[in-house]
Amino acid sequence: MSKVRILRYVENFKEIYDGSPWYGDNIVTKIGNLTNDTAFTRPVQGMHSVAEVVSHMTYWRQSLISRLKGDSTFKASVDSEDNWKDLVRLKAMGWDTVRNALAESQEELIRLLSQQSDDILDKEYSDGSTYDYLIRGVIGHDIYHSGQIGLIRKFVSQ
Repeated sequence: MSKVRILRYVENFKEIYDGSPWYGDNIVTKIGNLTNDTAFTRPVQGMHSVAEVVSHMTYWRQSLISRLKGDSTFKASVDSEDNWKDLVRLKAMGWDTVRNALAESQEELIRLLSQQSDDILDKEYSDGSTYDYLIRGVIGHDIYHSGQIGLIRKFVSQ
């Protein structure tokens, strides 16, 4: 059983999260030293806070985690109240909890993906959608929102 492709994805997740991506700072660097106030600040009306983005990233990672665990009942949805949790709810959770949930999702993703072979990548998790598609989607989503976090931090620090 080959694991070449799946291990490449594992390395992608590691690089984006706490490695040395070629495009700049990793996620841990971008969120690591934020205070509660900074994490929950919306710098401009209509723009999300870092905490909202981190929670949103964790929510969509859960879709992949659930599927890798064999649970097909979790269906991430743009219409879910968990997709973009409101600030009141997030503040009640606290920044450490929000940040730690992302860290836990990272550990779980790495563990679950590392247990797989390349065979899973061509399997469908839903009609017409393969695990390869889902994994690439979560990686792209993480990169996109990593850039968004960087932008939000620049606005907040002005």
